[in-house]
Amino acid sequence: DASLTGDAEKYLILRKGPLQSALAKILARKGAKNVEDSMAQYQIPDAKKPCFVRVNTLKLDVETAVCELGKENELSCLLTLFAYNSFQVQKDDMIPDLLSLPPGTDLHNHPLVIDGSIFMQ
Repeated sequence: DASLTGDAEKYLILRKGPLQSALAKILARKGAKNVEDSMAQYQIPDAKKPCFVRVNTLKLDVETAVCELGKENELSCLLTLFAYNSFQVQKDDMIPDLLSLPPGTDLHNHPLVIDGSIFMQ
């Protein structure tokens, strides 16, 4: 068992008593029964994360991918193609072939995913 323990773990095990005592004081001060109760007050309720896809530039250019993903709304596609500021498909500022779509977007059966033109991240 000791061979599976690294230096950091050994350090913490040696100080387990004082650490548990300090944790108990913090929880009592916050009026929490356990760590989960204490952390619950800091959690953001169901923050929706965007859906990210990476364009396989060996098969498809980014602009075409943006238009294909935004086809439901032709105006959105044109705005995205020229300005990359559409509500539906946005190009990442730092990674040139990364696109973000609204949270909850399901692309599992999208033709671009199936043929390997884009990869869900």
